[in-house]
Amino acid sequence: MKLINLGDAYVVLPGGTGTLAELALSWEMMNKASLAQTVGGRKPLLVTAPYWQTVIQCLEQEASLASPGSTWRAPGLDIVTVVTDAADAAERLRIGKRAALFDTVCQPVSSSSQELKY
Repeated sequence: MKLINLGDAYVVLPGGTGTLAELALSWEMMNKASLAQTVGGRKPLLVTAPYWQTVIQCLEQEASLASPGSTWRAPGLDIVTVVTDAADAAERLRIGKRAALFDTVCQPVSSSSQELKY
């Protein structure tokens, strides 16, 4: 729990059941706003594809099965950003930190060849 409170962002790489538990706990705390109350706001949560993509797809599929007009939705799908690998995660976090806005982290990284200036 202390690691979750101390982190500035979370990058979830391939792992086992312990990693899944940590992903679920971080995700749920942000979804229920308890992390925001504990440490002062939502933090970037990035997961690597294709490893964690099936977890995201499972929740997306569950959301699509909701009855028409239902207020139920998949829990916090907007919280998680799927990245291709650790380098992609680092780049998005670098861009987000430079911009000082969480929303920037969740935007696709440009594929242009422009050099980033720090």
